Amino acid sequence: MLKPPSKLRLKTAQHTIEYIILMMLIMAGIIIGGPYVIRSWNAQIKGWEGSVIDAMTDPLLEANVTDR
Repeated sequence: MLKPPSKLRLKTAQHTIEYIILMMLIMAGIIIGGPYVIRSWNAQIKGWEGSVIDAMTDPLLEANVTDR
């Protein structure tokens, strides 16, 4: 005659399954969200680069000098 599994064994199996599901959801989030994070980081860097290029190529105008 087969004995039913003990409650401790069932609880351990349930915890293991919950941890596996949690890890799968975290990995799916990283895999799905990774390209968006990389794209936003690249856009941020391009924005900084554009402002530096604008600052370096901006012509400096000399002020009018008046002698008194």
